[in-house]
Amino acid sequence: MFWLCLSLLSNPLFSKFVSEHQYQHLDILLFILIGFSLAMMLYSVFTRSKKCPARLKLQLEPLPGCIGGDAGGVIQLPESFDITIDYWLSIQCVQIDYDRNRMNLSINETIVWKNQGIAEIISHDTNHQLICKFHVPSHLSASQQEDRMIYPCHRWEIHLKSGHLHQVFKIPVICSEPVIYASLPYRYTSDVDS
Repeated sequence: MFWLCLSLLSNPLFSKFVSEHQYQHLDILLFILIGFSLAMMLYSVFTRSKKCPARLKLQLEPLPGCIGGDAGGVIQLPESFDITIDYWLSIQCVQIDYDRNRMNLSINETIVWKNQGIAEIISHDTNHQLICKFHVPSHLSASQQEDRMIYPCHRWEIHLKSGHLHQVFKIPVICSEPVIYASLPYRYTSDVDS
């Protein structure tokens, strides 16, 4: 739009129209309006980026989670995050079924198991960590690669919610010898079976 207006001002027909109709200050006004609109767009992009929270990363411990053992890890919080509010964590096992009709493919997702609670925050100076640890019952299925040819398959997710923040972490959970980490305390007791 900016370059379009500049090319319009440099057009000889536009210059002739301006000089004939006593609009000598119109070109200056156009440059001011263009500059003002660009400044407003820059301001709106900047304020929108400030409202959006940073993308957080989950460091898995154990890597990967184990059926009959533990799943979870540690989430590093940036300094800009408020550590006085509650951060809700939930883990869920989602069963994915693909239903093939003649021409359509529909995907049905069902939560098989869910556990939730408030995250524990550990602070060291300006370093804040959310502790996320869940016990995974032994009757559940391991996570699988989502494939339309193999169904049903299972996906494991950890959800982090607080205010306008909602982030989902897909995590691997395997069937093996249960791994239980004593370094991370349990904070969750409410199992929700469907």
